[in-house]
Amino acid sequence: MGKKRKTDNKPVNEDKGSARTSLDVPRASTATNGAPDGILPSSQQQDAIPSAAKGKGKGKEDGERTEKEGGKEEEEEKVEDKSVEADRLKEQGNVAFKAGRYDEAVTRYTDAIALVSSQAAYYGNRAAAYISLKQFRLALEDCQKAKSLQQASPQLKTLLRLARCQLATGSPSPALSTLREAQALEGGGGGGTTNRDLWQLKTNAETMQRHLDSVAKARAKRDWSTASAALEAARRGLEGGEGRDVPTEWRCWAVELKMARGDWNGAMEAVKDAQRYEGNSPDIYALRGQVLFLTNKPAESTSILRHAISLDPENATARRMLKRVKELEKIKEDGNAAFKYSKWEEAVAKYSEALEVVGENPEEGEGGVIRAILLSNRAIALSKIGTEEKYEEALADLDVSLKLHPDGWKAVRTRARIHLAKDDYEQAISDFREALELAESGLGNDGAQNELREEIRKAEVLLKRSKEKDYYSTCFSAPCSCYPF
Repeated sequence: MGKKRKTDNKPVNEDKGSARTSLDVPRASTATNGAPDGILPSSQQQDAIPSAAKGKGKGKEDGERTEKEGGKEEEEEKVEDKSVEADRLKEQGNVAFKAGRYDEAVTRYTDAIALVSSQAAYYGNRAAAYISLKQFRLALEDCQKAKSLQQASPQLKTLLRLARCQLATGSPSPALSTLREAQALEGGGGGGTTNRDLWQLKTNAETMQRHLDSVAKARAKRDWSTASAALEAARRGLEGGEGRDVPTEWRCWAVELKMARGDWNGAMEAVKDAQRYEGNSPDIYALRGQVLFLTNKPAESTSILRHAISLDPENATARRMLKRVKELEKIKEDGNAAFKYSKWEEAVAKYSEALEVVGENPEEGEGGVIRAILLSNRAIALSKIGTEEKYEEALADLDVSLKLHPDGWKAVRTRARIHLAKDDYEQAISDFREALELAESGLGNDGAQNELREEIRKAEVLLKRSKEKDYYSTCFSAPCSCYPF
């Protein structure tokens, strides 16, 4: 058996801390000198040699035991070597941290953890480096690991760091629970504290929790504006600078609140922003599919929803939305086919059926753009029937359509044509001009703009003729001062 290595039994000095973020410094485990238990010194082994009658068997047994104990000794030496090397790497991490080289510090602490994964201080120090890099989710994992390793006797520093990470990742309730534990520890169980950091964290956590409570209450009342303002206030309480630590749930709320308010451009921007940080979240993909559905983009919606299901085959929202998209498209196609062959009553029935699929859910902006378009389509079919009753029904549909989608120039044009059919020429001309302005503000409407200009011209001619007709009717149906009787 080889000679034992000499080991340095001096304890590793602990760090004095950092003014920016204090570091935990574990002591390196030390080796014990002398022979391990069960092995006698060589001088005593000679005196303990048994008689020849027992020599052979006993000698063999002692040899086997010596080999096993020798292997155990080597294993202990390897563990000791790992501990010394891990502590050396930790010291390098401390140096890098104090110099502001946080990425390097993370690497050194990670290397130390790879060698010895049972030291709470290594995780705590790496968490401090992650916090300095504003990577709070990663820091949170390390703080939780450090606390679990210190379960019998958690350190105040670990608890404060954990609470800070919980708050920075949008979990004020768990942060307050951690702070109560820290307060009991710091106050000796009496609950009192003079720790400024603890007090500030507690104040911030309580403020964030109030904002989140306001979000829930406002959503229950369908007060979307108040809910949005409260969510934005809670988001400002997050410590991270680039939004990477915003909870996925909050991102979903932001999209849902914009949908409820009918802010479709804002909803799409919010969902794209969420995907920059949560690129593989099936919930966010499902939300994007919902926004696309409600803004009348069925092909894109179908593609996105299928991707959401590929990420999570059990995602109920994505599956429900995909079924809804397919059902609506089938009914809408039937309605368009009936319209094409001038089957006006059938077209009205199909568009009504499609409107039932879309619904008027306030959380979906009362049906959004797709409902506005279906109402506009039904209004056209109603106007083709041509009775006074159907004209009024069509105008009612158009009013709702334009409330949902004020930029719908086709709905305004249909309203103008109905007024024209009712001989309300001035209102028709006003609507045609509004439709033209809306068409000019959009893209790809050049042909429609020319048609609208022609319709304006014709309506103006009809208005002029009607005024002339009214003039002559007045002259010949009433006494005129120009001619004596």
